[in-house]
Amino acid sequence: MDFTDNIAITPKQLAELISALDESVITAPTLKKILIRKFDGDEMDPIQIARSNKWIVSNDEQALVSLCESILLQNPKKVQEYRSTINSPKNNTKRILSYFVGLVMKTPSVGASAKPQRVLEILKNLLDH
Repeated sequence: MDFTDNIAITPKQLAELISALDESVITAPTLKKILIRKFDGDEMDPIQIARSNKWIVSNDEQALVSLCESILLQNPKKVQEYRSTINSPKNNTKRILSYFVGLVMKTPSVGASAKPQRVLEILKNLLDH
């Protein structure tokens, strides 16, 4: 028996996954989840695995902005802390932004399928204006 007999992903499927990652259809953590599923024997097409688990990156910009706005409205103390530390020597803005990004990404609907870098950009824009 050859090692490749145990691999449930074809070279073509791997190339499709790499293309999907390159085109921002999926994220790197999603690629890892898909590969784990494939190596565990899942015979479903890799992109189908992503779709069925709602791991495809969301391109709904307005829904993402609305979600970010909602998260900020639910956390007024953290918003105030962010704004008050921007110009202070003990600048905690990165930590606070990471906190907000985490909240957005944990949201099952839009957030879970968003690109973290895009979420960060939206949050910075909302917080700085």
